[in-house]
Amino acid sequence: MAYDVPTKQKLEEINSSKLLPALAQFLIFKSQTDNRVVDNSDSAARPLTQEQATQLATDILDVAHFYDLPLDYFMGVGAMENDYMDVNGDLTHAVWKKRADRGDIVLRRTRKRVMVSDYAMGTWQITRETLRAAHQLYLHDKRDYSQLPARLRPSRELDLNNVPDAVLTTYAGLLLRDLVDHFGGDVEKASALITAASRHPTRHTPTA
Repeated sequence: MAYDVPTKQKLEEINSSKLLPALAQFLIFKSQTDNRVVDNSDSAARPLTQEQATQLATDILDVAHFYDLPLDYFMGVGAMENDYMDVNGDLTHAVWKKRADRGDIVLRRTRKRVMVSDYAMGTWQITRETLRAAHQLYLHDKRDYSQLPARLRPSRELDLNNVPDAVLTTYAGLLLRDLVDHFGGDVEKASALITAASRHPTRHTPTA
């Protein structure tokens, strides 16, 4: 219903001095009203502080601008995934592979396959296997990543067990950008697929 209401101004057109604090306040609101926080059912789920929200809002704005993403859709992905909180999810999820890759957490082995942990990470709930795909996109990307703040730049070598949440924001933006391009600019299809994949981790998102 909110999307059907006519708007006079896009988020991208609002002056950053007004947009940043408003976005930070929205992030705090979403984290405070998360069911896990309200019900006190998950000790790991804690609402964002003002400092955390301001930094994440800054990162979201920088990444959305860098990948030329509609800010409302990029924000929507974060809201649907984890209400912007840095909490790992679906910790029991695992996938079978022909062989283990560097950094995999091997849970079980058979003669021809291995089962590895594929839990979802942080604010954007990117699974470990999807993160591998995102890193490959990054390695082949021709954009000038020096235009991003240093804290948002992925390293050339992926360490699955030590990815800063700020860098996950960059990977999330790259995945959404790739899906938007895959669907010929259809942002609705791209954002719908990326959220569906997080709810059903065995469904891998395509890359263009």
